[in-house]
Amino acid sequence: MNTNSHGSASDMYDFDVPQPAGLYVNSSAANGIIAVSGQLPFHEGALLHIGRVGEAVDQAQAEKAAAQCAVNALRVVRSSLGESWKMKARVLRLSVFVACANGNVRIPAIADAASRTLRDALDERGVGARTAIGVSHLPVNAPVEVELTICSDPVERAVAG
Repeated sequence: MNTNSHGSASDMYDFDVPQPAGLYVNSSAANGIIAVSGQLPFHEGALLHIGRVGEAVDQAQAEKAAAQCAVNALRVVRSSLGESWKMKARVLRLSVFVACANGNVRIPAIADAASRTLRDALDERGVGARTAIGVSHLPVNAPVEVELTICSDPVERAVAG
């Protein structure tokens, strides 16, 4: 796993969870399932990039934004599960929304950046079902948004196929 400007990779999830931008909570939990609200690519209080992919944001920037969204989602998971979150969490579903300016955007590659971030943090427990969707706009003109559903007791194995 790569390190960030805050230090080692192991402490990259120790920082503040981005605050909700509206009337909702960052996560909701019931019966061992944690639904993480859509996370935007905020880093140190500002969006990494602004605008639609294929217009103001290029493919590489969108992939970095998706990875940052996943980091932010994992910060929410950590705040919900506590210090042993990496041992408890299993990704059930990842949804990646990409604000696209045209049809030449490689949406699966952008979603892969978020998937890699989750896998790097949680090993095999970081890979779950996934949806990647191109949309015309996202909140606050963000290029990418990531939504995550986690199981807090990883007893079940992923189903292949």
